[in-house]
This record gives sequence, C-alpha cells and structure tokens, in this order.
Amino acid sequence: MHNETNIPQTLQNPVDGSPMQLVWHDEFDGDTLDSTKWNLYDRMWSKNRVITTTDEKNITLQDGKVIMRTWKEDGIYTSHKTLTTFDRMSFRYGYLEIRAMVPFSRGAFPAFWLQSAWQHRSVDYMTEVDVFEVYKAGYVEGTLHKWYLKDPVKGPHFRHDWNTPLSFTFPESQWASLSHEYHLWGFLWDPKTIRLTVDGKTFATYDITDAGDFQEGLGVGDDRTGMGGFQDPMIINFTNWVGSGFRDKSWVVGDGTELPLTFTVDWIRLYQSPTAGEVFDDRG
Repeated sequence: MHNETNIPQTLQNPVDGSPMQLVWHDEFDGDTLDSTKWNLYDRMWSKNRVITTTDEKNITLQDGKVIMRTWKEDGIYTSHKTLTTFDRMSFRYGYLEIRAMVPFSRGAFPAFWLQSAWQHRSVDYMTEVDVFEVYKAGYVEGTLHKWYLKDPVKGPHFRHDWNTPLSFTFPESQWASLSHEYHLWGFLWDPKTIRLTVDGKTFATYDITDAGDFQEGLGVGDDRTGMGGFQDPMIINFTNWVGSGFRDKSWVVGDGTELPLTFTVDWIRLYQSPTAGEVFDDRG
C-alpha cells in the first residue's frame, strides 16, 4: 500500500529539469477500481483469439496494485477489457509515468498506450501513441498512429497510417527476469515533441509539429502529413494481449509462454507544468 505523504507532489521535467506538479494519479490502494478515473471498455477492436471480461481472474486490485492476467482455458485466451480512462478523463501535455511489472515471456503482448479522446478531436482521425508494446524477447516498441474511423467512437477504421517505430531492448542478461521486475515507463508530451522513457531515460523522440511525418502506412494515397491531431487531449489504455508473431514469427503463445501472463501496475502519475497542460473530466 502507498503512503500518500510519500507521493512526490512535484517532479523535474526529465529533459530540461523544469518543475512539474502532480495533477492526477492513482495508487490503486482501494478494493475496486475508481470508477471516476477508470472504465473497462474494449479499445482493441481486433479480438485475435482473445475473449475479454471484467472478471476478477482477469483484473483485480491487490496490495495497492492493479493486476491484469491473461489465461488459457479450453484453448481460449481470456484477458480483461481495456483498462482505460475512456469517457472518464483525458489530458493534454505533461509527463505521465507508471511503475509496472510487464510480462516478457514468449507470446506476451502487453501495452501501455494512449488515444485521442473522441470528445476533443480537432481533426478527422484518431491518434494513438504506444508508449510500449512487447513484440519479442526483451524488446519494446513505441509508435505513433493515425486512425481514420467509420464511427468516431466505435470504429472500425477505413484507413490506418503510422510512423517508423522506435524501440528499446533490455540487456540480454535481464531477459530471464524481466517478467518479474518493476520498471518505470513514461510519456513526456509538449506542443512540439513526444518522448517515451524507460527508467527515466528517453528511448524514443517524435516531432509532432507539421514538420513531423509518417514513413509507413496502410492508408491509400501519399497524404500523410499534418500532425495537428497529436495536440488533441488523450485517454490512457492498458491491455494484456497475446502475441501474433508480428515482429518475430516465433513470438506466439505456446509452450514457451508463462501463463497466466501477468501485467501489474503499481501506480500511475501525471505531472504538468504550472504554465501548460490540462486535465479534462469526460464523464459528461
């Protein structure tokens, strides 16, 4: 459990050292999720052999942590519905950080990611920022996406563009223990740049001015410029999926997978500059 008096109320910006203030957080100290902050609502529109539930076996609070588990039962994988601030809270700018124990066994596909809130979009697409997705041993990727949706809330998409992913690989000597270690994962956002961090160090930097551009895509045509959507307020998502072999064909659920896949978040904290940043109540 967490002692509120020990939660840092201020933090130095990881890049320039400027002061930031705690504006939103959850220490997961209760018996149930705080429904003013969180929703269990699927944000993964492709099921990929996974059934999602709100059952305690898939998501529960215990000892001041939220624990998300993926099981296999009768050949079917079950995970939790997306743990999300969708229709609860969104924010613009700041430093969002979690302390988490992330599954890295073969076939794991956990993710900490954000999407632009439908209530606040200024463009005709939904943005997505993957702080991390696990795709192979000791390896995570961060990526920016644009999703052009048939329905602004429910989807699905008719076009999808993304930029070149940036990655981080832990030293191979850590791979065997990674699933049982806590690390800090962060998202630093200002009007010009998105930076992704692990243990306080930046591993990915993205230009979100109009000079920034996407290098890959599944969309049609060549019009991939314009980064205005990455100024729109974003919601927070956690998922704990199974791997498809997208980056590594051997990275699929099988005999080498440590089940249940357990994704544990100790806390989540959002800090913002006193002169920039907003938090929105989307419960309307």
